[in-house]
Amino acid sequence: MDCPLHDSLLHVHCKGMLLNEERRVFYDTRVDNNDQPLEFSSGEGLVPGGLEMCVHLMLPGEIALVTCPPDYAYDKFPRPANVPEGAHVQWEIELLGFEMPKDWTGLNFKSIMDNAEKIRLTAMLRRKI
Repeated sequence: MDCPLHDSLLHVHCKGMLLNEERRVFYDTRVDNNDQPLEFSSGEGLVPGGLEMCVHLMLPGEIALVTCPPDYAYDKFPRPANVPEGAHVQWEIELLGFEMPKDWTGLNFKSIMDNAEKIRLTAMLRRKI
């Protein structure tokens, strides 16, 4: 499979820009995250919907420019203080790579729950946007 699946761990660089007269950049992983890619599991609601929907259509190494109306930007997602309510956002997204969903076959319930808790805590620590 060349494109990420639901529950894949995604590695992306992204830059968010307000679509107003200034076209101000409000988030850039290369600047705001010390050039570290954003990592998140798809389908968990950790990033705005428009950004995640686009990544599912990308191949590793591709760069996409996506324009999101408020419904797919931050109106249904916790928005940073520097993004006004009702803002249209343009994302520049580079899919660096992804990891397929974990195979839970053969693990006992405690192992699965321990692993799920580690994933949840990691996601909470990495949630930046």
